Amino acid sequence: MKLYQQLARSIDARQRCIDADPVNDFGLDIHEKKIEDIEALLPSGSGINTGTKVDIDRSTGQKLILFGSYDVMAESGMYTGVIDFEVIVKPDLMFDFDIRISGKFGKHQDIKEYLDEVYYDALRMEYDQCISK
Repeated sequence: MKLYQQLARSIDARQRCIDADPVNDFGLDIHEKKIEDIEALLPSGSGINTGTKVDIDRSTGQKLILFGSYDVMAESGMYTGVIDFEVIVKPDLMFDFDIRISGKFGKHQDIKEYLDEVYYDALRMEYDQCISK
């Protein structure tokens, strides 16, 4: 199972625990812990210095919403700013999933392309291989 699939399943299962009457607190804790564990496997470093967070309140089994920030660096090696961004992942019948990166990139469109590649590769990793490392 791919990382994005496990994340979507855990988010969906978490929501079903919340919707239960009464709320399934035991299951809720299990699924929130799994989401945190998956979050730790998402891109961090190489400009994404604060890591990646999952928006568990806006994400569903059919749409994942991730967010982070990218520290922009000049050729001199000095940090010149931070770009906050959001990654929206939706199913795609031909290619597993589609990624849309949004944020105020301005003249830094190359960073947006970089993030697209980084998140695509990370989300397609086999979940079982990630947790066995």
